[in-house]
Parts: sequence; structure tokens; C-alpha cells
Amino acid sequence: MNTLLVKKKYNQCKMNKLAYRGRRSGSFDSFTKILILFQITSSRRNHHQPYS
Repeated sequence: MNTLLVKKKYNQCKMNKLAYRGRRSGSFDSFTKILILFQITSSRRNHHQPYS
């Protein structure tokens, strides 16, 4: 089992849930902000871990 693939799939599912929630409430701007923040934090976290 490829753990990286599972993690990617899980993140995708989480993103879809967030997108759905944002679309349903109609606050797309806040969702985009959350998305950008999430990407920044995840990239920062990956930077601290040399091996993925």
C-alpha cells in the first residue's frame, strides 16, 4: 500500500469537503483564504521534513 497515495487521496477528500462547505454557505472568499493558508502551512511542514 502506497502511504503517499493514501495521504494524497485523504487530502483531496478533505479539500472537497471544505469546498462543498464553502460553496454551500456561499462564502467562497473565506474558503479561498483557508485554501491558501492550508497550502502555505503544508508546504512549510514539508520543508521541515526532508523525507516524505
